[in-house]
Amino acid sequence: MKISKKISFKKFKFIKSSILVLVLSLSFVVFGLSESTNAAAGGDCSSTLRRTSFFGIPPWYKYLPGEKVLQMAPDGSGGIKEVEVCQPVIKKDSSEKAIPKKAILLIVASVLQMLIAVAGLAALAFIVYGGFMYLTSNGNAEQVKNAGSTLLNAIIGLAIAVSATTIVNYLAKQLSA
Repeated sequence: MKISKKISFKKFKFIKSSILVLVLSLSFVVFGLSESTNAAAGGDCSSTLRRTSFFGIPPWYKYLPGEKVLQMAPDGSGGIKEVEVCQPVIKKDSSEKAIPKKAILLIVASVLQMLIAVAGLAALAFIVYGGFMYLTSNGNAEQVKNAGSTLLNAIIGLAIAVSATTIVNYLAKQLSA
């Protein structure tokens, strides 16, 4: 005996909002990949370092100040040319022998943001998995319930990751100012 249930409007709205969150999150990842760390592109070197990411995961030096450095690079025609690139710098006074506490806190904030970004990507993966579970449930009430639970937990996890990223970003910018 096969029990067939109609999809209610609330469930359809929930799935529609889940897809919207997924699309928006993936667009942020794509736009984060298009940034360049080349200093010749113009702008402040420190802000150029902050824009660099890989799948939305920031580098460990995100909040450190940067400086322009000349570097030798191939020019494409077999020769070598000098190119200006941004390099992170840990500034310390002449009296300090160890790495300053402020720089360590900025690096810890960057690593924490890296871990949060990985958690956000995992939440996105669970959103896709929950959607797949929902699509393959064939109207089975237990499977639909499990898929809805997976989607809800993944969206809550994504919201926590976005909130935590915002908080860490705010605190690190306050510290680096």
